[in-house]
Amino acid sequence: MAPVQRAVPARSRVAARFETVLERGDAVAGTPETVRKFIAHEVEATGVNYYVCDFAFGTISHEDALRSTELFANEVMPAFVDA
Repeated sequence: MAPVQRAVPARSRVAARFETVLERGDAVAGTPETVRKFIAHEVEATGVNYYVCDFAFGTISHEDALRSTELFANEVMPAFVDA
């Protein structure tokens, strides 16, 4: 996955389908391992030192957003404590 390396106004990047955002490499969804690998690649490729996450969007239920947040906090974030 190549990191996005261009400055584009956020509104012009909004896609009608989430799959399009995934295909662009502008987002990630999947298992904690998939998300860890994606973020690790982005950190290595860009040197980014913070991440902004959106767990509640579209038609995602409140319960699913909470579950994703818990998985991220417990299984993804610890991998980047020293990053």
